[in-house]
Amino acid sequence: MSFYRYSFPLPILHHFPSHLTNKLTPPDRSFLNLPSRARLYIGLGMIGWAGLGMLLTDKAEEKFGLVPTEKDREELERAVPRVRRVGD
Repeated sequence: MSFYRYSFPLPILHHFPSHLTNKLTPPDRSFLNLPSRARLYIGLGMIGWAGLGMLLTDKAEEKFGLVPTEKDREELERAVPRVRRVGD
C-alpha cells in the first residue's frame, strides 16, 4: 500500500476538465518544468535587469530634478524610528 497519495494533499481536480485544471497550475511549477539552462538565463536576465535599474535610477533622479535636499534628509532622519536598549 502506497502512502504517496496521502503525503501531498492536493485539491480535488480530477473531476474538472483538463482545460480548466491547466489554468490552476501555480507559476512556480511551470518555471521548474523549464530546462535548467533556460532557468539559468531567466535568473541572470532578472539579475541584470535589476542591476541596470539600480544604475539608471540615480541618473534619472538627477535628470528629473528629484535629488533629495538637506531638508529632506533631516525629515527622513526624524521619521526613522530609534532603537533603544532596555535594562541598562
